[in-house]
Amino acid sequence: YDFKGVVSATDSLNDVRVDTLHDYAYLTNAGNKGSLVVLDLKSGQARQVLVGDRSTFADPSQHLMIGNEVALRPDGSATAVQADGIALSPDAQWLYFRPLTDHNYWRVPTSALRDARLSEAELAGKVEYLGSSVLSGGLIMDGKGTLYAGDLEHRTVVALTLTPDRKLRSKIFVSDPSKLSWADGFAISG
Repeated sequence: YDFKGVVSATDSLNDVRVDTLHDYAYLTNAGNKGSLVVLDLKSGQARQVLVGDRSTFADPSQHLMIGNEVALRPDGSATAVQADGIALSPDAQWLYFRPLTDHNYWRVPTSALRDARLSEAELAGKVEYLGSSVLSGGLIMDGKGTLYAGDLEHRTVVALTLTPDRKLRSKIFVSDPSKLSWADGFAISG
């Protein structure tokens, strides 16, 4: 698959989820303003969506904390990483995602992502804010709809469920700070 003309050299395609029910793939773009990339696996056509949207762009007032220190870039500025973690619901109806360096969680119907007729504003209107929880890069959802996230700041993995009013409820799933660092890149097997 070729992403020429879709993303630039300064973008950073990061995590991917493959939707085998609809023959699409969804990728996060952690660079620049943040975005999602929607790829039609049959035609090879890709497009970038939600560019710089609040859901894909890290909140500049929040930062990745390592201990009591803000994580810094080599130039001394605070590290800012846009859309990063991504998970697909078991029925492939929802895509969950979040910027790396803030605590906000979002979801959007995959049908809206696949609908190229929607304007950016119409698509942004379909995005749902789920609330704030752990700062995580890696996300995955199990067959029962539990979202797992690696808590980068506290060296845990949390299990997130949605309340009836679509807000996140969090509980620690795994905690071993002496062995667990930067939990990311999750997979669930059969």
